Amino acid sequence: MKNNKPSAGAMAWLVGEALRAGGIAIHQTKEKFGSIRVYVAMPNNHEARRHYREVYLTAMAACPELADDLRGGADYSEWLFPTEADLDDYIVTHSAKGGANALGQWDPRFALARQLIRGEDTSDYLDGDTEVEYVSAAPTTVSIDSELFQAAHAAVAWACVQSGGGDWSDVYHQMSDALNNKGKK
Repeated sequence: MKNNKPSAGAMAWLVGEALRAGGIAIHQTKEKFGSIRVYVAMPNNHEARRHYREVYLTAMAACPELADDLRGGADYSEWLFPTEADLDDYIVTHSAKGGANALGQWDPRFALARQLIRGEDTSDYLDGDTEVEYVSAAPTTVSIDSELFQAAHAAVAWACVQSGGGDWSDVYHQMSDALNNKGKK
């Protein structure tokens, strides 16, 4: 008789493809020690967060036998609770395992999870830890302490020697010019 148990590896691939279809970059999908792993690069926008949550919740509903593995191996597992009460139960368990400091680092993530569970717009949310805010233009001037810049210059020189030059040579020359005030206006 054929084994009809759901495959964790196949579910990882299915979830990865569904996330990719929604514009989320997938680094890797795999089964690891029987659990489901889908590693992603999450864009900082509400649509991607909502899509991520929807894909996982759909997969969990479609295959309840793998639901705990799906949530447990997810990069953003806190987003995958159906209700705030379920999230609260998880928070109690999480803080009991992690001690007094367990909630501090997770607090922003739990706040975002609550917004997603409620169906609220998260467009203006930036937790500063797991996401990057994209700036349209780089600053035109940068200030850095002279001693710190000289230390960085020495580190780049070492990188040039170790790598045989390569891309580090251009950086080294630009830093040398800056140290010698060659591009100063």
